[in-house]
Amino acid sequence: RMAKNGKKKIYLVDIGCGDANILHQILSLGLLSKNELVGVEPSAIRIDRSKKEIKIVKGTAEKIPFSNKKFDVVISNQVIEHIPDEKPMLKEVKRILKEEGLFYVSSVVKKPYGVWIYTKDGKFVSDPTHYREYASKEDFASLIQHAGFEILAVQMTLFKHPIVDLFLRLLIKIGFMQPKTAVRIYERNKLLFFIRNAIKIPMFGFYNVEVLAKN
Repeated sequence: RMAKNGKKKIYLVDIGCGDANILHQILSLGLLSKNELVGVEPSAIRIDRSKKEIKIVKGTAEKIPFSNKKFDVVISNQVIEHIPDEKPMLKEVKRILKEEGLFYVSSVVKKPYGVWIYTKDGKFVSDPTHYREYASKEDFASLIQHAGFEILAVQMTLFKHPIVDLFLRLLIKIGFMQPKTAVRIYERNKLLFFIRNAIKIPMFGFYNVEVLAKN
């Protein structure tokens, strides 16, 4: 959507970047250089276990540690549902994004018939740490639009969960494995990583909703 113009730098920040996997994919594909990429992550543990090639700063989505109008692109993947109130986050994104800058944000849509292995407050959820899961892609897009962004595109796809991840989460839950170990297993075992991406089970009633918007 945004092509590089000559030698002009494009600055991109990933809010809630976790282990910076998306940023490393962008770098490995040659789309942007490491000097154009930065992540924001509240968890010191996840920052510590990420690769050091890309800069990650400690901060939250509600208080992003950067100056006004700094970035050409802001991305945030599966983060907004983990925040008690979306409004401070969206206000901060608008603040740090340049005029005409792009905002990519994704979250979870749960249909009434959605069933999964987790429950919260007596209802099935895709993740018990979520504060909310949205009712429809229209509801989610409306949230972004009401925050002052122009909607460019919206899409929704069925979630599919890697079976290997479920097994590793069980090992972590019973204390047999540490989260950091699970990450290293994928890094060191290419076959297991291939199986992880190849064998997934559909999460019926749960969807990944994505919005591309302009400031």
